[in-house]
Amino acid sequence: MTSSTHALTDRLTETFPQLRPLREEHLEAFGELLPHVLFGELTAWLVGEYVAAPQAGPEAAWRRILAELERSYETGDVDTRELLYVSFLENLPYPQEPGAGIADHLGPHLAADLAEQRRA
Repeated sequence: MTSSTHALTDRLTETFPQLRPLREEHLEAFGELLPHVLFGELTAWLVGEYVAAPQAGPEAAWRRILAELERSYETGDVDTRELLYVSFLENLPYPQEPGAGIADHLGPHLAADLAEQRRA
């Protein structure tokens, strides 16, 4: 992967310390950073956090991480957008699956791409 996708994973784990164990386990398991694999794991973690506290306020980690992913998608390069499209949006629960309500909290760019992806 590119330096931009590695930078995104670095920024997320620096900004959100609760993601550090996830990244450390990933590095231990794979011996290197595989951003697409890590984002699949991050998505599962994020949905779990949402399911545990769907009514949480703006300080909730899952809300703050979604906001950071939206900013990254909006300002990122093609590799960053591809990572978020393929390994974040594609791993979100479908309607009627547990945690599907998290999609209602996506920013406008991610929400639009999720809608496009699910129409296809």
